[in-house]
Amino acid sequence: MGNGITAFFAKMREGEFGKCYRRIFRHKEGRGVGKCHHRIFRQKEGRGIWEMLSPHFSPLPAVLLMAGAGYNREVNSRRGKGLDMALEVFGVEVAGIKRDLPLMEIKPGVKIAILNILGDAEFVNAASRELAKKLEGKAIDVLVTAEAKSIPLAHALSTDMKLPYVVLRKTYKPYMGDALQSETLSITTGKPQTLFLDAKDRRMVADKRIAIVDDVISTGSTLQGMRLIMNKAAATIVAEAAIFTEGDRAKWHDITALGHLPVWVDE
Repeated sequence: MGNGITAFFAKMREGEFGKCYRRIFRHKEGRGVGKCHHRIFRQKEGRGIWEMLSPHFSPLPAVLLMAGAGYNREVNSRRGKGLDMALEVFGVEVAGIKRDLPLMEIKPGVKIAILNILGDAEFVNAASRELAKKLEGKAIDVLVTAEAKSIPLAHALSTDMKLPYVVLRKTYKPYMGDALQSETLSITTGKPQTLFLDAKDRRMVADKRIAIVDDVISTGSTLQGMRLIMNKAAATIVAEAAIFTEGDRAKWHDITALGHLPVWVDE
């Protein structure tokens, strides 16, 4: 059995099976491998795990192959499909860039599509370019967003529109000085959270024309929190923008957005 394992991992190091992540647990002396989970990425030429690996697993106990069979699923990493479960998704498209958004149940019988743009530079840059076009002609001095998922969008818009941007924080730090604050309610956690505008950024937005930026505007709680802080800071809100609005479309007719996401409610 030892020779079989050595030969198998030697071939993986040579790259025959593409990029592979493997985890072996409870390898106890005299008991073989025990519980094993392995995941194979970038399967070559559409071949399954069985076809690729079975010749090399013949010396190994059957439990190893049985554990691996549960992960014998094709991976499409670009669209975010998981290895070990079939997700419900909702397809969206921005400027020709398509993404499948997983559906998440936020309370019994209610699901929303989750947009996570962190690390997705292609989608963020496409959305930024389109929003910049829609915001063109508005007299904006500073962009304002709330951490954390919409920060990449604010950064990209700052570059495209050549404007500074401010991030409202969700945790107070001593260096933030005399910060302004307001409370919001998270749609995903259902818990209240506080937004803070630190002293340095207060000076940046005071008496300036502001565009509020978010990735998705849903209940409007975060949006309202940002509005309150901007009012306290003596800023003037001239635009509110997001990649998507969500829920009641009529409620967001004043929002500059690239699309709308429905909410799924069980009958």
